[in-house]
Amino acid sequence: MNWKRTIYLFFQIILLPFLHPLSAQEAPKEILYVTTDKNIYTPGEIIWFSSYLLNTKELTDTLSPDLLAVGLLREDSISFSVKRYYLMANKICPGSLTIPDSLVPGEYRLVAFSNVTDTEHKPIHFFSSKIIIKSPTLNAFHSTFEQLDTKDKNTIEIQVKAWNLELRGEKAKNNRIAYKLSTGWKGEVPLDIFGQAIISIPKEEFQRSDKNLMTQIFYQNNKKYSNFKIAEENPIIKLAISNPDKTLLADKENFFYWQTSQENGSPAVVEIAILENGQEILTSKSDDQGMGFFSLVPKEDASYTIISKTDPFKLDYPLNKAEKNIFHLSNKNHVPKDTLLIDLENTQSGPLQIHFRALQESAAMVSSLPGIDEKSKRIVVPLKDFKKGIFEYTITDGQNKTLDRSYFLANYHKKPGIEIALSKDTLSTRDSLRINLKTSDFQGKPIESILTLYCVLEDRIIPEYKQHIDSYYYWDFWLGQAWKTDPTLDHISRLNHQLAFAKPLQPSKFFSNNPALKKDIQGLASTTALKRIEVPVDLLYRVGNGLKQQLTDSMGRFYLNPRQIAIQEPNKLYLFASINQKKKKVGSSDVTIKINNPLELLFANIQQNSSELTRYGIISRKKNTAEFQIKDPNVNKIEEVVVYAKPRDLRSTFGRNECGDYVCPYNILNCQNHPYNGRPAVKGESYLVNGIRTVYKGCTDRESTIEPIYTGRTFQGMSKAELSDFSSKNYISTLFWMPYILVDNVNDNQIQFYSSDQTGKYKLIIEGVTNTGELIYAEKEIIVK
Repeated sequence: MNWKRTIYLFFQIILLPFLHPLSAQEAPKEILYVTTDKNIYTPGEIIWFSSYLLNTKELTDTLSPDLLAVGLLREDSISFSVKRYYLMANKICPGSLTIPDSLVPGEYRLVAFSNVTDTEHKPIHFFSSKIIIKSPTLNAFHSTFEQLDTKDKNTIEIQVKAWNLELRGEKAKNNRIAYKLSTGWKGEVPLDIFGQAIISIPKEEFQRSDKNLMTQIFYQNNKKYSNFKIAEENPIIKLAISNPDKTLLADKENFFYWQTSQENGSPAVVEIAILENGQEILTSKSDDQGMGFFSLVPKEDASYTIISKTDPFKLDYPLNKAEKNIFHLSNKNHVPKDTLLIDLENTQSGPLQIHFRALQESAAMVSSLPGIDEKSKRIVVPLKDFKKGIFEYTITDGQNKTLDRSYFLANYHKKPGIEIALSKDTLSTRDSLRINLKTSDFQGKPIESILTLYCVLEDRIIPEYKQHIDSYYYWDFWLGQAWKTDPTLDHISRLNHQLAFAKPLQPSKFFSNNPALKKDIQGLASTTALKRIEVPVDLLYRVGNGLKQQLTDSMGRFYLNPRQIAIQEPNKLYLFASINQKKKKVGSSDVTIKINNPLELLFANIQQNSSELTRYGIISRKKNTAEFQIKDPNVNKIEEVVVYAKPRDLRSTFGRNECGDYVCPYNILNCQNHPYNGRPAVKGESYLVNGIRTVYKGCTDRESTIEPIYTGRTFQGMSKAELSDFSSKNYISTLFWMPYILVDNVNDNQIQFYSSDQTGKYKLIIEGVTNTGELIYAEKEIIVK
């Protein structure tokens, strides 16, 4: 990359560039990004997703992953409720994850990582985002949890209340709540006639636990599980301030950006007061991410302290003294176009240097500055040769002491363009919409792109939780979720504060830049007595309706190729052994197959450190389960779309057992040449499998059922047949989903889909990558009346 930097002082001060690298933390070579169709779901719905591996620099020798693990981590129980594995090829992975009907509504984190790791089992590629699961039906009852003030007691007390909306006013009888902590400590208390109870937890038990109360409420012949994250009784809070070592500029306005967090990293909403010589002169309150702002004009001979006004938080933070003659720079435009303007509020004599470093790079570049006199008020930095991304710049003196620093986002305005031509933007129910797409570079020249396009009901998207591919790559990944802004980054004026102490959105303990290793799925065939087999074993695994064969080594060891065993959700994968009769030492029924999926270990490591992932959520002293009740009047009518890998063939359902296995007239199990005129396979009978007579073990009790590797499947919204069928209503929240659309200037880039009976505002979202590596994000609003 060309790192030439030519920097001019506005008042004819010319810099003589002298560039040399500075050491810096190694940046990741690739970033994993995953987009989902929405972030509010109901149990039984499908999460449609597509993933991209985005390069941050040119790659010379790198391992390409072929597996992507995706899981749902429940934030209040800190455990994975769902874990799935998907086939990844050419750095992309389309997928769909069906949410179990039994999944408890609440806040979850969608976690994804690849099978390329370091030697400490940290994935090289890692992604997480927040989703909400809400109940689509009226709950039998609601419950609330509230942590009471027990500073002067030896116990922590939680007040619980349960009620039924339809039976409000009726007295509850014979109801109770059972509860336990991770330490094993547990108990049970009855609910009074008003549905209320107090749970008392010894503080020593609380301190030994993971601070998560697991409960089971029995109320009017109904049962519900709910977890409550308990807040620390006397929490320790930390205050971080932008540029904490910087000397204040006396008699000038100084801007302070700050954040408060609890000891475990969770944000703390705190009101602070600024004291001047012990007297309160102004206050400021942090938002729900613990972030706040205030400005101060300090006096040279005064002392300043920040204290907390919010109980039970305690804080006493002294600010640095103010001086008049110090170096101070001001950058009011953190998203410049072609030129960065750095205003100098004051100057300092002597040799100076300015350091530029891209956050995506591992080295910085330095230019020498001549002495700046009092008349010089501005540094002008042309950005022509700067790559797109976030840059840190630091000004140091002759002793390499930092005088000031700031940040800016270079060349963000140079975006590829996308032209979205809609046949109309207001539709009737069961109406068609045609879309034409064209993409171009920032100069307007046509360019090829690979895009994901989806159309979703706006009520199913929480904007602050929804990632965008361009802002994630250039912004969110490096700064952290607390600092998210809208996709155009108009509010990036807080950048100086945000970068001063922001933690990465993906905590570093979950990914690594050390030498990479590729994790493969391994297996071992042994006898039921766990003795090694001394001859190769034929492994037979059923993928869909067909059988595939693989031979182990003489010790029974084998590797599973993800491409060979990949199937479409929700199919199952069955694996069993067949012993060659001539070399037989044990029977097929005596063989046990053990599968070692290395990604399970990664899931376990993430779960053990999951407090890092959930640290952005505030630990509230109250919880109301009614928050996870979806309010759409049609939501209990919304049906999931039917998904087909291929057009359905009803002939394939006859002549098969409940698992889909069949035997052809030539006694061949799942014969591909005669798939329609067979008979159901029967457990215990012998059939030919790849020329080997094998005892069919059935499928309901196979110990060798393994977690499949899934591939993408086709989304089917409203079909033409359903459009003319008015015997039933179809309410669909995701009207359309199609990943990896190739948009070029040769083919017709037209897409068509239909609205359902669900009315409302929809978002049409398009995001992806151009063939030059530029990122595209765009959205349009569509109304269905």
